[in-house]
Amino acid sequence: MIFPMRSILAIVSSCLLVSAGCSSSSGSVEPPAETARPTATTGHATVIGQAPGGSVVALEPLFPLDDAPPPKLLYIDQSGQMFIPGLIAGRAGQDVEFRSSEDILHNVRVDYGAGEPIFNVATPPWGKYVHKLERPGFYNVSCDIHTTMRATIYLSDAPYVMAVPDNGEFVFQNVRHGAYKVSGYIQGNPIDKKIEVTGSETTLQLP
Repeated sequence: MIFPMRSILAIVSSCLLVSAGCSSSSGSVEPPAETARPTATTGHATVIGQAPGGSVVALEPLFPLDDAPPPKLLYIDQSGQMFIPGLIAGRAGQDVEFRSSEDILHNVRVDYGAGEPIFNVATPPWGKYVHKLERPGFYNVSCDIHTTMRATIYLSDAPYVMAVPDNGEFVFQNVRHGAYKVSGYIQGNPIDKKIEVTGSETTLQLP
């Protein structure tokens, strides 16, 4: 069968138009952009603070903290007929070591809060006594033999807790990023403040 020239040209033209249309349509399709996924905050910072000397400060995380730092060794020494240091702070439920670094007999009396007796033991020269203090709060330490000897222990449930030295400067190292409640006491007055720990360093001014 023989087709007229006009028919052949019309068929070729139609094919070219269809081909061009298909090519243009396929070229305009782009893959969907990826949606950014939120990442968990896992950074750590140094918290540098200022408060009156003799204060006790704790950071209580307002989020689940599964990598809390281990408690530091707590101890009070008896030397020169003094308890040294006179104020320590740590975590409830940890051991406290009471040492004697002189050649005279002492004893250690510890009361909880307003005067609830916890223990009363003798500490011979160069001896020591270790006791686990379970509850958060204040403990008063004294020696019946030398009545001028006094010390204070503050324990908290928080993973970060510290007694502020006389110069008023304190530092918490390796603190997990996130929101915290600042608790503790300044000159007998409770602390109630919230902070956000971010970046490599966060400053904290109290009160």
